[in-house]
Amino acid sequence: MKAMALIVHINPPEDGLIYTANNTKLKIGDKIVGKGTLYISQNYFGWQAENMSEGISIPWKQISVHGISSIPSKCIYFMLDHNLEWRGVYDKETRASAPNISRNGNVNGAEVAQQINGEIVHMEQQLDDERNIDVDEGNVTDDEGDNTDDHLTECWILPDDVNTVDIIFQAMTECQALHPDSADSLSEESDFMDDDDGNSIESVPVLVGNDEIDDAEDAQGGIRNLNLNDERFADADE
Repeated sequence: MKAMALIVHINPPEDGLIYTANNTKLKIGDKIVGKGTLYISQNYFGWQAENMSEGISIPWKQISVHGISSIPSKCIYFMLDHNLEWRGVYDKETRASAPNISRNGNVNGAEVAQQINGEIVHMEQQLDDERNIDVDEGNVTDDEGDNTDDHLTECWILPDDVNTVDIIFQAMTECQALHPDSADSLSEESDFMDDDDGNSIESVPVLVGNDEIDDAEDAQGGIRNLNLNDERFADADE
């Protein structure tokens, strides 16, 4: 199970701090939480509010999409793959009053981000295998008939200095690369399955007939000749 975002007081991380910036606004959904300090570390994305004792700490695997947006100004856009609950800041009452997102059949997180923000560049996307979404004639529904927006949370980081947006994006990209999705890792490992005797697929002997052996020897001879020809060509060029 993935770790969820934590609503706690955020202190500067002692280890793994990649980037920090003051005077950064955090927007969740349609609500600007306020100004605060941004902390990008190898283990989590953190933001501490100036006007509250609480901040937010988000593990990198919870951020399914992040990119650079031009709306409302140049800023960082990112999407959480779960429904964020921040009592008194962003909760059920807040979401109930927010407008619904029109998907128009786009189930890809990056496509959703592009539709909402108008212009998204430098998109970084991770596979989200946990969503089971059916698309029918451009309408998106899930298996239970619930609103799929309830399983996503959109956020923006708006720094006072827009020149830092590219730096923030690069730092986020590097940190997310340190935490690949577990489903991707499992898929890569499955390419090298062992047989019942504990041998990898590449080490399992293959039984072939004499004709196939002769063909293989001829092919190897051709490769050796090709290598010799390559050396002659190299000498000629010199």
